[in-house]
Amino acid sequence: MENKIKKYLLVIAMFIGSVGATFAQPQPPPPIGLANPAGPTLSCPISDGYYILIALALIYGAYKIWQTRKAEQIG
Repeated sequence: MENKIKKYLLVIAMFIGSVGATFAQPQPPPPIGLANPAGPTLSCPISDGYYILIALALIYGAYKIWQTRKAEQIG
């Protein structure tokens, strides 16, 4: 039972770590010479979605490895 909990916690930690790394990226500098009368615009690196896709791929890979090992134990 403890091994299952450790695996779930590892997958959750990988996901939270990748999302945290996404928000830890520095903001790009404002464009020079362009005035924005509406105020500053929010730019977030999540808009590209690369980090989320990598996190989902890691989680899916960990899940498939877990499934194959579980099938080997049963069979």
